[in-house]
Amino acid sequence: MKRDQRMADLKQDIQDHLQEEIDDNLARGLSAEEARRAALIKFGNVTRVTESTREVWGFAWLDRFLGDLQYAMRLLWKTPGFTVVAVLSLALGIGGNTAVFSVVYSALLQPLPFRDASRVMILNEYTPRVGNVSVAYPDFFDWHAQSHSFSAMAALQPVAFNLSGLTEPESVNGLAVSPNFLALLGIRPAIGRDFDVHEENPGATAVVVLSYSLWHRRFGGDVRAVGNAVMLDGRPFTIVGVLPPEFLAPGKTDVLIPLGVWTAANSAELHERSDRGDMIVVGRLADGVSRTQATSEMQGIAARLATEYPASNDQVDVVVQPIRDTLVGQVRPALLLMLGAVILVLLIACANVANLLLVRGAGRADEMALRIALGASRSRVVAQILTESLVLSSLGGLIGLGIAFALSDD
Repeated sequence: MKRDQRMADLKQDIQDHLQEEIDDNLARGLSAEEARRAALIKFGNVTRVTESTREVWGFAWLDRFLGDLQYAMRLLWKTPGFTVVAVLSLALGIGGNTAVFSVVYSALLQPLPFRDASRVMILNEYTPRVGNVSVAYPDFFDWHAQSHSFSAMAALQPVAFNLSGLTEPESVNGLAVSPNFLALLGIRPAIGRDFDVHEENPGATAVVVLSYSLWHRRFGGDVRAVGNAVMLDGRPFTIVGVLPPEFLAPGKTDVLIPLGVWTAANSAELHERSDRGDMIVVGRLADGVSRTQATSEMQGIAARLATEYPASNDQVDVVVQPIRDTLVGQVRPALLLMLGAVILVLLIACANVANLLLVRGAGRADEMALRIALGASRSRVVAQILTESLVLSSLGGLIGLGIAFALSDD
């Protein structure tokens, strides 16, 4: 209200000043029309004087912006065809980019939920004929005993079970892991505890750690589930913990069990060096050791094993990769290609909107000339055009975010 009052007072002061000048001209014998014209010539451009005075007040930029904003909204409302085409073009480009970038960020850029994840490596064996292959269980023991480049090393074996003993049976996937697996990654269970080193020994009580989603799906998130038993392939396993919701592992993981529990039932196969089923190895680099150094050491160990066991380990090498490459390495090219495609779509959308604005601007040449003739500076005209572009981009961005949210939600 104070700002409106000050504007009214300013207009009144200008009118009073003009009227005094007109009265002086009338007193000198000029006609009413000549007196007003002379007064206006002497006073100067009323609009420029008003703008210059408002500059001194300090909030003129806000007044100008709000005025330009209102004018832009009215103008866009009067040209619905142009507005709809421009806004939808921007919305589709922005929405697609936001949705795809959110996927790319979570897969390729977001820090992994592991302690010092850049030090965590996945180890596989390699043969020239096949490429990367799984690790033989006896080779893992030799790696663990002979390697000094890793502060910790754990084996992972994908497993599948029929979960029963609850409302309905369900097929679940998981991992049989060395007891130090979660500690190696720096992960603590959301509730309950980690495996004890003795729980993979023969005759130990069978225990299991559930995934967060399985815990919520089958136990309703009840903390009292810890300590209860579930049946996996008809064998009772005591629940000792629940993984945190952000836990990541190669493949779908509903349950974790100690590796020794699984190997006890598959010992005949696992202890054959020639048997390379699905096992992989996770290692944490020791302090001060690089991936290159660790690879060199592991390749030396592989060469020694090839000499000792030529029947099973001839030409078997070791590949050391960061864990992120293992988790997302296969989808990285597809994700980057998709991101490049949606960026191209956004650029095309921006180019189309720019062309629409150019055509529209050419049709408003008379309007701009009139605004300049009435006292508007070139900077004011540019500010008005930029405000209209800001409104268009803001509307397109808001709708685009809605599209991105819908796509991500699906």
